[in-house]
Amino acid sequence: MDLLFATIGILPPVLMVIAWPLLRRQLEIPMTHWSMGEQIRYRLSVCLKISPPRLKCFRKWLSDNGAPGYKSTRKPKSVYGTSKREFFYSQKSMPRLVIGPNKSKDGGGNNVRLEDCFIGILEIVDDAKARLTLDRCYVGKLSLYNKALEDLGIKDSALLSISAPISLDPSENPFRGRVSIERTYIPRRVQEIHDPSGREGAVHEFRNVRTLLTAKNDALAAGVFHGAELTLERQGDTGPTKLASALYELMSDYGNSTIRPLIALVSILSAMIWTVLYFDVVKPADIDALAGWQLTLCGTDLEARALRGLTYSLQTIFNPISLLTPKPLLVTGNWLWS
Repeated sequence: MDLLFATIGILPPVLMVIAWPLLRRQLEIPMTHWSMGEQIRYRLSVCLKISPPRLKCFRKWLSDNGAPGYKSTRKPKSVYGTSKREFFYSQKSMPRLVIGPNKSKDGGGNNVRLEDCFIGILEIVDDAKARLTLDRCYVGKLSLYNKALEDLGIKDSALLSISAPISLDPSENPFRGRVSIERTYIPRRVQEIHDPSGREGAVHEFRNVRTLLTAKNDALAAGVFHGAELTLERQGDTGPTKLASALYELMSDYGNSTIRPLIALVSILSAMIWTVLYFDVVKPADIDALAGWQLTLCGTDLEARALRGLTYSLQTIFNPISLLTPKPLLVTGNWLWS
């Protein structure tokens, strides 16, 4: 027994030593001025759909420098390429950035990469056909127009609002090519919306963007805005509809998460097992019909109760109405009033 407790005590530090290089590789975003703590908090905030670090600082910067809902007298910074196609900005604060088409004879769009930037309004004009990459950026509003983007990549960023026109002509879609949105914060609470028209305006814009992305069969990117749209719509619902929407978000992030359903399944299994262990409410349906390993279910020790809990939870989830077998292996007793 002493050896067992000693092994259990030593095991966590050993596992941490082994797992830390892998964990650090996942958490080490190349953020030039972000500490490891900020990186971890950002990843957790995106996972939990809560405000990321520096968002309060960014909002203060928006109110001081002009953004959606604020007056700004500063001249916008513009990117209209001539012979140059590659534009890179790092650790910049720009109240307004306008990206236009490349004016060279051979045409084509500009390649614009932004890292660690604060941007009030990011505007991409008609026929820009730009290839835009946002990495660790905070953007107050992204304004898109017809044929604005050839490719769009957003990673480890925050996007407070977005607008894009819907045209009857599919060729006018602002999203023309690849759209990748990874670990990006999009507001899901009314108090976090950065749109002058409020919740209804944000829902409308998210719906437009989701429609445009769905039209080009980009389901993953469309799901990001669909989740934000449904969450904001839920805040105007009441009763069973609001509860169902909240459970849908909690269990699967509106179909965008693959890990949440697995976590929910494991949580339900664990709750059922612990209930059986604590109350001992499950017993075999027919003791005389048991054979082999099933005889272990009849015991009263901890191992037997744990096996009954595991077997009953699997039976309840995978064979709830006895379709696979004519008779259930375990049944519950009258534990509520016994």
